[in-house]
Amino acid sequence: MCLISFMVRFRQRFLLAMVLWVLVSCNKSYTITPDPLATNIIALTGSEGAYSRWRLNKIAIDQVTQPANTINKDYYKLYQLNGSFEDGDGLRGKWSLVTKDSLREVVTNTQSGSYAVQQYRITKLTRTELSLSYLVNTREVSISFTAEK
Repeated sequence: MCLISFMVRFRQRFLLAMVLWVLVSCNKSYTITPDPLATNIIALTGSEGAYSRWRLNKIAIDQVTQPANTINKDYYKLYQLNGSFEDGDGLRGKWSLVTKDSLREVVTNTQSGSYAVQQYRITKLTRTELSLSYLVNTREVSISFTAEK
């Protein structure tokens, strides 16, 4: 009888220890530092310095590609290494990589004088292509840019 009660208590304590271990280990938060190379690529520096800005070439809403005639061929984004940006609509502000796949823009020249913040998820980043996605209400908007020489 003593052995059985010992085994029951051991099992209970073991299960409690496992539950506590899972709760503690799953509660950790990890800091993801942005990749410096990604910062250089977004700002088109280094060997990519021959490029000047990102030119819009594709828009998709909820994974449905929009017709080419709806794309503003003059729209661009220019990210500078000093953390400032501008776009083809005349917006200006500061940009930063929040994580390895998250780009944040803070527009500082709004008509109201307040700041506007836009968070993007980076879905593709190469030396010649930048693809971003973001939510508008409940719809996912995906935009793709190519590096312009």
